[in-house]
Amino acid sequence: MFNPSDIDARFEDLQTKRAEDCFYESFSLIAASPDADRAIEMRLAVASRGPTWAERTVEFSFLAMTRAGQAWFSVERFRWNQWALRRGLLMETEGLKFTPNHCKGSLGDNRWDILIGGGSGSLPLLPGKWRMYRDGAEHLRQYTHQANLKLAGELHLGEDVWDMEGWTGHRPHVWGETLPQSTRLAVHGWQDGLPRALEAAVGPLDIGPGLSPDHAQRGVLRGPELERRWMRLAEPVQPGQLNLKGRGIQVSAQADEMLSIRSMGPHGDVLRQVSPFARVQVTGDYQGGSEAGWLEHISDQAELAPFPPAELAARTGSFSIHR
Repeated sequence: MFNPSDIDARFEDLQTKRAEDCFYESFSLIAASPDADRAIEMRLAVASRGPTWAERTVEFSFLAMTRAGQAWFSVERFRWNQWALRRGLLMETEGLKFTPNHCKGSLGDNRWDILIGGGSGSLPLLPGKWRMYRDGAEHLRQYTHQANLKLAGELHLGEDVWDMEGWTGHRPHVWGETLPQSTRLAVHGWQDGLPRALEAAVGPLDIGPGLSPDHAQRGVLRGPELERRWMRLAEPVQPGQLNLKGRGIQVSAQADEMLSIRSMGPHGDVLRQVSPFARVQVTGDYQGGSEAGWLEHISDQAELAPFPPAELAARTGSFSIHR
């Protein structure tokens, strides 16, 4: 393991970034119980403005929800030099460990020790001196998705203990400027139990020539019976609902309740409205459904989030809620 202060010499491309340029990347682990009544998200985001590592900030947030409406949320922000990093996505600080196959730590009254295995799809990590961040690559707003993860371990929510055995999950990886007014959907758990993954996004994605950056959609459905990918024009969407039409398939998603969270974004805090219990229906060449769709809407209206409070935006401190 090496100290973050050594990274400048190793990834010299970042030294050419202008002071107004922004570095942004986030990794998440999102998982649901076998009965789709409970779900968790652990999210690690790194953001900064300017070319020096001293200006970078790390945000780690933990979210647990039940279909009945309970929610536990904790978040803490650190300076980058409080973390250790090495290839293979090992991020570690006192009390928190976040790797591809192990998450262990605690925030507030919540603590966890979770092993992660299986998975389909690629998850590129720190590729080629981080060239994906140079020469305007941050404007590609890239997104990758590893699905069908298998979990084991325990989660402690105060005095409540959740057994993670049999939980399934997926791992989104986002880099570049995740723009406001965008919606993402990811589904890994299906009613027929087959290993299948659906990923879709709508919003200002700049995903190809001739597609309006304000009204575009992209998606991929991968399964044992077929694979479909599509990019096309789309209508603006509202939080909590999504309707897509791809090559030979149609997708509809609906969430009854969205949890509003203030999170760190590329150029300041954003409002994230999330639900791990979206009802998803796919028709056409493939027909199937899920009660465990992860639906997330991002906007620049961070001031509308009830928690964490605005004072956390100073990039220090921590906050926890339980409702």
